[in-house]
Amino acid sequence: MPTTGAMPLFALDAVALDLETTGLDPSQALIIEIGAVPVSRATVRSERAYSRLVDPGTPIPPRSTEIHGITDAMVRGAGPLAEAWVELDGVLQGRVLIGHSTGYDLAVLAAEARRRHLPWTRPRALCVRLLSLIVAPALASHSLEALASWLGLEARDRHRALGDAETAARIFVALVPLLQSKGIRTLAEAERACASLGVEMERHRGAGWEPPAAEPRDTPLGSVDTHAYRHKVGDIMARRVVVVAPETTLGEAMAAMVDRSISSVFVAPDAAAGLDVSAYAIVTERDAMRRIAAFGAAALTEPVRSIGSSPVHTIREQAFLYRAVGRMSRIGTRHLGVRSEAGTLVGVVSARDLLKLRAGPAIALADSIEAAPTAEDLATRLVDAAGGGPVAGRGRSRRRYRQPDRQRGDPLDDPAGGGARDRGHGGRRPGSATVPVRGAGAGIRRAGRKPAGAGPGQRDRLRDPARRTASRIAGSPPWPSA
Repeated sequence: MPTTGAMPLFALDAVALDLETTGLDPSQALIIEIGAVPVSRATVRSERAYSRLVDPGTPIPPRSTEIHGITDAMVRGAGPLAEAWVELDGVLQGRVLIGHSTGYDLAVLAAEARRRHLPWTRPRALCVRLLSLIVAPALASHSLEALASWLGLEARDRHRALGDAETAARIFVALVPLLQSKGIRTLAEAERACASLGVEMERHRGAGWEPPAAEPRDTPLGSVDTHAYRHKVGDIMARRVVVVAPETTLGEAMAAMVDRSISSVFVAPDAAAGLDVSAYAIVTERDAMRRIAAFGAAALTEPVRSIGSSPVHTIREQAFLYRAVGRMSRIGTRHLGVRSEAGTLVGVVSARDLLKLRAGPAIALADSIEAAPTAEDLATRLVDAAGGGPVAGRGRSRRRYRQPDRQRGDPLDDPAGGGARDRGHGGRRPGSATVPVRGAGAGIRRAGRKPAGAGPGQRDRLRDPARRTASRIAGSPPWPSA
């Protein structure tokens, strides 16, 4: 997940940066030292700090040396900026840039890039000086030393790049809860608050500095496909699932899947339909392929009782589609059983059914919000998901996709675990039907209800935007539990 304006400040993946230069005019100043300290989840990562001297290729003015103490002898042999630029790009890596008087550093970097023909894309940035003006405008001074003293922090190695960068990082972390008390919780809110300081922005422009925080252009949740918020699971699910008996062989179960063009079968005693979802296990096509890859042709004669996964992850028939997308993303599965309000199995929805939906940040966020017990835990889930989920297709979540579909109980439905459902009573769903499946072996049945007027092409008609009926969400939720 790219960093968006919706990212909480305490969850930012940022880097505090400071530059020492040959002068105060950003259009003429040359970089002679770079210091950077990562900040991750409101923690200063000093052990991953970066520091490097740079040979500017010209003598350092004595007046500049009086400030930072860096001499020509110290930078001799340090290498030109072009060498350090590649390292600096790796340090930034799309992170939010943090610093004190960040507008100056941004202006110097932009000027150096133009001067030396180096690639440069301005990162999103925040200035701790401006942030402190928002939370404590009455302070006599908002210098780096004054802010550190006010917050009870020690400013080390003053006027050296690494020391100032680390101090700025610690000031930012200390400011986050103070900003929250002012109602500024996200990156976009902080950017807007800084950009609203008109007098300060004019001073920056007058000094030739870059705006330290630009007005955010992204929307809080990015582009959202509203289809997932208008339609329910029952609109697209397969209503007549295939149920097989535990003694059914894997070969027979696979034949049923091929014959019916489906990707999963459910397992229950006597291939019974309409039972409580806790009575079922599930076997997917991926489970079958992995079994055959491991045991060869012998796997085809195995009974499915030894292959099926249970309890089955489920979702309510009346839940909106975004809930199904978020749940698949969070638990790393491609199939969800669909349960009625009474807790009986009435259908199945697969990743194929949802493939046309692009699970943007808002969809993944919805399920994470419900699963997170605290705001800090939510931030952790969001940042971990940013490395990729089944939605993004990266990181550990993709590794989960390589594993067999483990249909375990859903903690959102039952905090105590065990896969319990928020159901009423057990028993058959009224109006459900049990239909034998021909040619797939004994003990295989199809279960589900036949919707009124359903016939060939029913699911295609539901997917046809010209024919489907939109279930509009009226007012502002709380959403029903999924």
